[in-house]
Amino acid sequence: MSDPARSLRGCQGLISPGRKGVRGQAEALVADGLSQAWLGDDHSAIATFDRAIATDPRSSIAHLNRGLAYRNQGNLDRAIADLDLAIKYAPGEARGYYNRSLLLRQRGDVRAAKSDEGRAIELDSRYAEILR
Repeated sequence: MSDPARSLRGCQGLISPGRKGVRGQAEALVADGLSQAWLGDDHSAIATFDRAIATDPRSSIAHLNRGLAYRNQGNLDRAIADLDLAIKYAPGEARGYYNRSLLLRQRGDVRAAKSDEGRAIELDSRYAEILR
């Protein structure tokens, strides 16, 4: 959702809206939610991410992006709860830790934020440049 290019190309490998089955249905909804978020309609984006999560409750990308939409609305508690789930369902994905670290730091939990920053860098060294 925080892709400055606002392009689904950056999400390749994470979502494939043309995929068959429940996962494909959820990923198509995530793509729709991202489009809504990029247009500045976080309310509609959250509703669409809700539908994606109802379709595939373990969709880490849906939880991640709903969390980012909640962040945009200023709801840090719900945002962090969604990022917790994104990490639970995809513990090997650095972006969940990175985004949660930003929210934790914003909330004043520097120790937890630093822990998440370290984990993001362990998983993807490109985050070292962003976080340092």
